[in-house]
Amino acid sequence: MRWLCGVALLGASLAQATSGDASSKSLIQAVGAENEYANVVAQVGGRYVSVTSIMSNPNTDPHTFEVSTSVAREVASAQLIVQNGVGYDTFMQQLESASPSSSRKVISAQALLDCPRARRIRTSGTNQPR
Repeated sequence: MRWLCGVALLGASLAQATSGDASSKSLIQAVGAENEYANVVAQVGGRYVSVTSIMSNPNTDPHTFEVSTSVAREVASAQLIVQNGVGYDTFMQQLESASPSSSRKVISAQALLDCPRARRIRTSGTNQPR
């Protein structure tokens, strides 16, 4: 049931991101910290999103993941970021803080699943109650 709420929240975030100029045909720039999240964003967003997966290799250890400049650029330009949380992909929070954006939406699976240590959805590197 919580995943259904997460998909609904993702859909609402995508709708909000497209609610600007109705004549705009630009795609929503989305980033999934892990391949699984990028896949869900692509399926929900369809033709309205351009999705990049940061860690697409299942053998990558997120705790030793080394960020490249291209990854930093992708995160900096993202309008929507979906990440794990729970200390799994902490490098994402560092990247988001390095390039704050008031229009960026960040969705954490940890917060959606109501896991300990976080019950918030962040916007532009700051915590806001959901």
